[in-house]
Amino acid sequence: MMKPNKIKALLVENGITQTSIARELGISTTTVAKTIVGGFVSRRTRMLIAEKAQVPFEKMWGQAA
Repeated sequence: MMKPNKIKALLVENGITQTSIARELGISTTTVAKTIVGGFVSRRTRMLIAEKAQVPFEKMWGQAA
């Protein structure tokens, strides 16, 4: 499982913001931030974050999609 700072760095490297993920999913940026730090468990949100960071779901979150 990746650490939150690594996930954030990968998103930045790929030109993705937490706000853009929130807009795409129709959720708040707070929910996205909580997902990244592990405080909120939403498979849909985690899947999109992994996709946008161009990292396999299992590598980012430590479990199978």
